[in-house]
Amino acid sequence: YTVSATVTGAPANGIRIRLYAINPLTNMPVEPVLFLGYVDLTDEVTAQASTLGVLLKLGTTTIADYSISLTRATSSFSLSADGFIRNADATGRVDFSLQNTINLQTFTVSIVHNLTGSDGTAIRVELSGNDVSATVLFRVSHGGNSIELNGTFSSTATSETVDLDVKYNGTVVATITGDPDSPTITGANGHTVTAQELVALVTIFEKAGDFIGNFSEAVFRPADIVFRP
Repeated sequence: YTVSATVTGAPANGIRIRLYAINPLTNMPVEPVLFLGYVDLTDEVTAQASTLGVLLKLGTTTIADYSISLTRATSSFSLSADGFIRNADATGRVDFSLQNTINLQTFTVSIVHNLTGSDGTAIRVELSGNDVSATVLFRVSHGGNSIELNGTFSSTATSETVDLDVKYNGTVVATITGDPDSPTITGANGHTVTAQELVALVTIFEKAGDFIGNFSEAVFRPADIVFRP
């Protein structure tokens, strides 16, 4: 790694990190060095927010192009990200809008995450609440069909309770109630939820949850350093 005062094409309002191929066994650059692309981090601050531009290119292909904004108020702050990411060969793309808000006065958190893939798959997560109660919407859709969880979580000093509707294409097909660790799952309109349907439901939301969690963590990673107090 070297610092250069003059890199052709580098942003005047930020930094360019050049990317090189590495030896997977040593994690050191291969020799002779093989230039792959770069990451530009740019200062796009406004009067309303501290904003960081993130641009990732491999060769001439734009892999990621998005902005991260941090807005501070007297008793709250908000961290958001908007843009897109492609896979390395540019055959797939995810457009995203991620919004996280924390109110320090009421100790509440609000999360709204939207991801849309180039194959039509979409994930939407809405979560708001505190350590006592929370409302949640978790929807996965593809090919004109959607499956979602919608409802509330609550807790006391001695117990936790969940009350969720399972909806398919907007229609309630089951409810999940009681203890989150051992809930009661009841089919709607006399429908019995089979073991196979339950496994499929759990798999959908586990995989979608893991994906959006890892995705948002990676997207916000540059902000961990740039916006660190």
